[in-house]
Amino acid sequence: MEKLYFEDLETLKASKATLETPLSPSPITVSCIQEYIEITSDHHASHSDSRYNLRFGYMDIFVPGFLMPGLAEGFFRRYHEYALHMNRGFSAKPIIPLYPGNHIRVVDEILQTKSHPRLVVDNSSPVSIRRKVFNENQDLVYILELDYLVSRRQ
Repeated sequence: MEKLYFEDLETLKASKATLETPLSPSPITVSCIQEYIEITSDHHASHSDSRYNLRFGYMDIFVPGFLMPGLAEGFFRRYHEYALHMNRGFSAKPIIPLYPGNHIRVVDEILQTKSHPRLVVDNSSPVSIRRKVFNENQDLVYILELDYLVSRRQ
């Protein structure tokens, strides 16, 4: 897999192309959710008690919202890699629950590249990315807005 540098992302943005993954071959597992709960102490019933969720019309426990950025990033990096200098922050918006057994597909759209010389930090420039996460039914389940500093080619 070849690293994508700032100049590559400028080209993608200009052509309105997206970076996509196929559908994940393995589903999200209950053990993945349980490990997240143990690490973070996020013991909300929606992540561990399916009876609790059934009372509100959901079919099972669902993936904790803050686990999604890591799952999406990890899966995306199997197929695409940014020449990332620094993650400057992100915002997250859950759309619908993702359940154990669901598969994911990730799509990145380059929203903005800033090439002004004043904005170059350690030979890296700011890039804004919208990352959409879909389930196997092509339902949009999560949106991330990512702000990265991406390395420029030397």
